[in-house]
Amino acid sequence: MKFPSKLYTVEESVICQMTRLMELIPNEGIAINILFREAKNIMLISDFIDALTCMYTTESIEFKDNKIFRSYYD
Repeated sequence: MKFPSKLYTVEESVICQMTRLMELIPNEGIAINILFREAKNIMLISDFIDALTCMYTTESIEFKDNKIFRSYYD
């Protein structure tokens, strides 16, 4: 997993990948395979998995019925 450091800029890090993925997820959710199809032009599969893992761990997204949804808290 790439974190911002002397080796990786913020743009190369998982933080940037997370924000790019979050922009691709609509409010009504998206299937995982469709999200990957849209994201494969901008990131590697390993970066995609790392970003999804971080987003799920920080409760930014939810998985339901093979779809990804943004998490909203009041």
